[in-house]
Amino acid sequence: FYETVYIDMVFLVNFMMDLLLLSLLTEILRKDGRWRGLCVGALAGAVWACVAVTAVMPGWMELFGSMTAAMGMTALAFRERSIKAVFFMSFSLLGLSFFLSGLVNLVYYHTGAGYYMQKGGVPSYLLFPVIGIGSVAVRRGAKLFWRYQGVQRQLCRVTLAYRGKHIGLTGFVDTGNRL
Repeated sequence: FYETVYIDMVFLVNFMMDLLLLSLLTEILRKDGRWRGLCVGALAGAVWACVAVTAVMPGWMELFGSMTAAMGMTALAFRERSIKAVFFMSFSLLGLSFFLSGLVNLVYYHTGAGYYMQKGGVPSYLLFPVIGIGSVAVRRGAKLFWRYQGVQRQLCRVTLAYRGKHIGLTGFVDTGNRL
């Protein structure tokens, strides 16, 4: 049983997905990720994907290679020198990819999207614009989430008691600032 694999498509799809994952990781970990660094990290991940597809390796070697690729991707993308930080970021990257692959799997198999794609409903030339738009949307969504979390930290729960009656309210934190 043989299947035709186009290595340029493997490279291109993995580059785009790695770029998406690294840009999401930038927002989640609140790291300073420049686009050039993110592209270099995604390039390293795409090269590893091509090696993993073309080379026949035992499972342990592929797992070790994937871990090493994740460490290299994060070290290159964020110019991090601390081994502890690189380990943390690479495991965060692997966890994020695990979560997002489960999400894509859920959408593909439990909605009409999988059936629609199998029947040729989405032309292949639309794949990259969709990934790009999705990347921008998710990154903006992460920024809005962190902004919302910042507002939530300024709020506190207050319980007012008067003559045996209690009422709970949410209010702003009083900093004691007298302007």
